[in-house]
Amino acid sequence: MRPRQAPPGLWLASLFFALSAPLSGTASAATFAQAQVARAIGNTIVETYPDGRMAEIWLSAGGGFEVEGRRGQKATGRWWIRNDRLCLRQLHPFLFGLSYCTPIPKVGMGQSWAARSPTGDPIQVRVVPGHETPAQLSASTMAESKRP
Repeated sequence: MRPRQAPPGLWLASLFFALSAPLSGTASAATFAQAQVARAIGNTIVETYPDGRMAEIWLSAGGGFEVEGRRGQKATGRWWIRNDRLCLRQLHPFLFGLSYCTPIPKVGMGQSWAARSPTGDPIQVRVVPGHETPAQLSASTMAESKRP
């Protein structure tokens, strides 16, 4: 039996899923969420799957995103913040208006957190500086693993 696979780009729903403490107060939650998402804009959100493959997500200031999945599939869509959650809707390829909102974790640049993909796979997520391509990410990960 083949493992269940999410439609291209749906896995990005796990982008900011982490076990984080609930935020108190709507105004402070919105401010926190906006600040965390602002840090991700112009940088690369990397999801690493148990098999070592990576997916990359890039948020733009205008509310759009681009993604390159771990199998090389590309997708685009829109993101927004609702309360203390990041919401995503894939527009191309179209997924029948499916949107997903997920908590925004309290982590800094380069720190990783555990999450689960929509298919239940455990993944590690981190935000790295710059707009890294999959080849650059793979090369830098290999170089880091060879350091003493």
